[in-house]
Amino acid sequence: MRIEVAGQVETVTRAAIYERDGWICMLCGDPIDRNRTYPDLMSASLDHVVSVSTGGTNAAENLQASHLICNLKASNKKKAGALRPAPQWLGIEYCSAPTAARQLGLSDYRVRQLLDAETIPTLPRQSHQSWRIPVSFVEAILATGIPEEWLFDYRSMRD
Repeated sequence: MRIEVAGQVETVTRAAIYERDGWICMLCGDPIDRNRTYPDLMSASLDHVVSVSTGGTNAAENLQASHLICNLKASNKKKAGALRPAPQWLGIEYCSAPTAARQLGLSDYRVRQLLDAETIPTLPRQSHQSWRIPVSFVEAILATGIPEEWLFDYRSMRD
């Protein structure tokens, strides 16, 4: 399966999403039996947290494990309270660079600059992996205010 991760298309198996979510249906909270297969209504299915029809993407953070029946029932009518928590890596909730940019009100380009300068902390990654920014860091910045030097966008400089 090809999905978008931080604006890049990557190949990921459905099982990787199911493993990330602990084989728990994020819609009803019950375990998903790994041995059930489609078209069994209790088989595993991938649900879009924000449906594609309402502006959602195929980003990994917008996909979650669900039972097929729960996914069919939810359709594209989920309420905000039904959204899954942020993904976790080594017990730390994280978000992608584009998500952090939206939350902080910065451009994707500016967040990338701050990541490259190691101003924004990230979870360990390989060079081919997307950035994983701790949600706690984004929340702390929102609580204390965006540092003024972060608001400067180098693209606005003229020679």
